[in-house]
Amino acid sequence: MANVTADINQTRAMRIAQRRVEGFAQQFGEAHRNLARHAAFPLVLTPDLLYQIWANFIPEAPWTAVAHVLLSRLCRQVGYEMYEMDISDRNLLLRELKEEFGQERFDELGEFLLDYVAQRLTDDDSDVQDLREAQEWTALAYTKPDEAARGLAKALRQKFKLRDMDDVLRLASLAETLAKPLCEAGFAPLLTYSYGIKSFIFDNIEDAKLEFKKIFEQRENLEVAEVNLDPLFVDIQADVEKYGLTTREAAVWLFYRNKYTYNEIAKELLITPNSVKKHMKNIYAKQKIYHEQISPTFSEKLTEIDEKLSQRHISLDPNGYFIIYLDRLVGLIYAKHFMNVIDKQSLVIDPKTGKIIIGQGKVERTQTTIFSGRTAKELCVKIFEQTQPCPVTQLDHAAYLGREFLRAELALVNKQEYVQS
Repeated sequence: MANVTADINQTRAMRIAQRRVEGFAQQFGEAHRNLARHAAFPLVLTPDLLYQIWANFIPEAPWTAVAHVLLSRLCRQVGYEMYEMDISDRNLLLRELKEEFGQERFDELGEFLLDYVAQRLTDDDSDVQDLREAQEWTALAYTKPDEAARGLAKALRQKFKLRDMDDVLRLASLAETLAKPLCEAGFAPLLTYSYGIKSFIFDNIEDAKLEFKKIFEQRENLEVAEVNLDPLFVDIQADVEKYGLTTREAAVWLFYRNKYTYNEIAKELLITPNSVKKHMKNIYAKQKIYHEQISPTFSEKLTEIDEKLSQRHISLDPNGYFIIYLDRLVGLIYAKHFMNVIDKQSLVIDPKTGKIIIGQGKVERTQTTIFSGRTAKELCVKIFEQTQPCPVTQLDHAAYLGREFLRAELALVNKQEYVQS
């Protein structure tokens, strides 16, 4: 639906642009139209720049055409003696420029614009430098799109690492303005990446997710003109879906995962540090709920592992075995120890009667010792450390008892039934 709406808006904008250009041409003539076509090449116009374009490329037009173009509906003032064209008007005029004069004129204008900004935009002021950079990339986008894409990608990567979101937004908007030549040169993914960045900066997390998904669904990073661009949203997309994070929580979590401090997150999202703390608290609470919900499944997997391991063969301990049970009235775990003797045929012999203990049927026997304790550790200390000689002679038997004593303790504490494994 969003794509359909965008197409409708784009078609409408092109119709308006055609009416505006035709109206300008009908009012002033074809020579003025040619100057307007050339004026569309720079990203930003000044009276001096347009005068130089007139003198170098369209001298047949009257010199007053410079003022007519700048003061017409084709241009709008964006600063002191600075003008720009609407992107639809600009694209239409540039298309006409290429049809009338060919790629050679684009190359000539590109070379001219690069020379002009190198000579005129030399001030160290940051705004002047930004304008110079934008004009240079504009010239390159129509003449050497590989260089323009490489420069934009490098700058985007650097500014994002420096967390300079104002410059990131400026660069993303510039890439969008140069969409037509960059897409024609095969750099559409750079435009998608820029749209995603803009959506992210404006807190449109869902739109950002959609844009980044187009690029990173089947790749880990994006290479634009030999520059690697890392995903900004993919790292947390699984978390957003898994924990059900809100749009604001997703934005906070994204910055947090990118090693931003609470104060830095607050600055980027225009909220207070306390609000960041509140969102992080909610995120942690959702993570806890999620893991509590999946814990039964995890527990079942552990039980399955234990049951499988219980099927393995274990040799009997020559020193006997234990019967473990609970006495809830006194809050104790009991372990009755029964002595065995293993004969040469590996048969279990009752040491008191000398008879073979049959594996089936009920056998009445008297324990050798009864151990008791309030915890698994207390029982283990009594049996393995305080009783000499130790009634357990095999490590696997000792490990088994430790596990069973812990199960018995948990059952006692949680008032659950305990049945010895």
